[in-house]
Amino acid sequence: MDRQQQARSLTLLGIILQSLHVLFGITAIMGVLIAHVKLATTENTVYYTQLRWQIVTFWCALAGYTAALWLWIERGQVWMLIVVVLFVSYRL
Repeated sequence: MDRQQQARSLTLLGIILQSLHVLFGITAIMGVLIAHVKLATTENTVYYTQLRWQIVTFWCALAGYTAALWLWIERGQVWMLIVVVLFVSYRL
């Protein structure tokens, strides 16, 4: 398998794992770990920027989920949780 094809498969795996975070939260962590570890191997391919995009999306989502959890616990409002899920779905 050539380097471009491996990068494509890796990017697709990351997208699938991060998309499944709604059902199984741990898959997003697995997806971002794979993206962080394999980022250097995808350099000089068209998929390098996509992996970086996935990493940024994960960290923005984590910040959003943290704020949403606080808002839910302190004030009983779940609207921000819905907004974060929609944001992550849009980004992926």
